[in-house]
Amino acid sequence: MNLARKLVIFIVGILSAGRLAAQTAECRHRTVLVNILDTKNQIVNDLRPEDLSGSFRHKRVKIASVTSNSFLPRVFIVLDARGGVRNLKPAWQYSIEAANRLVDSMPAGTFIGMIIFAKNIQKTIPLGNNALEIKAELEKLRAGNEPALKNGRATALWDALDEAISEMRPAQEGDAIYAITNGFDISSKVSTKSMQETFLATRIRLFSFSVDNPEMLATPETYGRLRDFHYLVSDSGGFALDIRSNGLGAPIPLTDKSARPTFEGEMLLAQLHQIFYYQRVGIELPEQPEKAGEWTLNAKGKKFRDPHVVYPHMLDACTEAKTALNAAH
Repeated sequence: MNLARKLVIFIVGILSAGRLAAQTAECRHRTVLVNILDTKNQIVNDLRPEDLSGSFRHKRVKIASVTSNSFLPRVFIVLDARGGVRNLKPAWQYSIEAANRLVDSMPAGTFIGMIIFAKNIQKTIPLGNNALEIKAELEKLRAGNEPALKNGRATALWDALDEAISEMRPAQEGDAIYAITNGFDISSKVSTKSMQETFLATRIRLFSFSVDNPEMLATPETYGRLRDFHYLVSDSGGFALDIRSNGLGAPIPLTDKSARPTFEGEMLLAQLHQIFYYQRVGIELPEQPEKAGEWTLNAKGKKFRDPHVVYPHMLDACTEAKTALNAAH
């Protein structure tokens, strides 16, 4: 090998190593979206780095900064409207109410979209300044005027989530999907593994709203994806809310006779607030994740009493660093 070729390889190696070091450092420094709820289901504001502690693979995670979000997140409603749900009128009305409250709670100018699905995706309203269009569509759904769905219990939740993510590409910080569904899925073409990888890669948060119904029991066929759906919510940094039913099978009211929020109503308000208002927490990982992994984040200090910390429980791998490493080799 001549001297000139050796020199070129040496220079390329130095440049590749430099890029790898920069990408590794960048990958270890991340921003995660966090909310903390107190015992009254109120979001705790004015967080400081010293109020939080974290660990990754049994090593301390440095909390470098905490700031509030300064721009509007985008949100996509994914509404389960299969025949089995719509026949349960109280549950269906609660689903529509949750979607309406989400739209009503949005800051002005928020971009929003909606997917209505059953066994297949029935209708899509693209992401945009569509609050009025979505409110009109929800009214049609509440009255039972559309969509004309076939009866049956089949549902394609995974496919609907995948379509919503596609509608939000390229993903932006704060993006959220609000899935109104019980989490059952028996007809999707998208695999669970693919869905998990997509949420990790895009860092879109998944929030879920469901109404408990004792008659709709999970079967071995649906239990796996129901469990994985709940994991997706916590792993992505979202928040799941399940409204309980009373002894007669009707959902617990969101307001009492005095029009004040019940516990369930307060939880819904807290959930919706988290979609649009959150803390940006800068972290420094103790090492470069070569594969996706779970980590922990806790609130500490006397001002917190039994806090509930909402954060993305899974961190994605440093794929760019691995690509650079392979290129260097």
